[in-house]
Amino acid sequence: MKTVTGLEEAKKIKRSVEETISLNRVMQYRYPPLIKRLQNKEGLTKEETESLFEDLLKFLYLCGISDLILAPSEKIDLAWHHFILFTKEYRRFCIKYIGCFVHHSPQESGNRPKGVPIVQQTLDLAEKTFGPLSGNWRFPERAFVECSPSYDCNGDAQCSTKG
Repeated sequence: MKTVTGLEEAKKIKRSVEETISLNRVMQYRYPPLIKRLQNKEGLTKEETESLFEDLLKFLYLCGISDLILAPSEKIDLAWHHFILFTKEYRRFCIKYIGCFVHHSPQESGNRPKGVPIVQQTLDLAEKTFGPLSGNWRFPERAFVECSPSYDCNGDAQCSTKG
């Protein structure tokens, strides 16, 4: 029996972006162990947890459709960290729903890209794609002054790191 590597699996499933990534399909995804973990570990209500989970899915969707460097808000980043702990399920979700593995790639402050602030770029794309955003997308004011937070995602088609 042949073992399929992650790269081979990604190539096998890879189709055009339009075929691979569907917002409706991404938003239908549910993973009860993650939802339960967010409630238990973060003390969130069921409604808060559902809202945060949906915003995490939206953020990961943006990573899949955009070649921009994007930054999660603190709340979305927290949910992302919890999701990554479920390594097999996180990988399966990324490949099946996003079309590639979405890496969590912290940027060192000295290596942050110049130009449009990453936070504003993320919010602009999110608002353009989803309309009004929930409070889960709020960034601290300092994020706008520094031009980018500590984290970005890499949603390019090659699933490689940016920097």
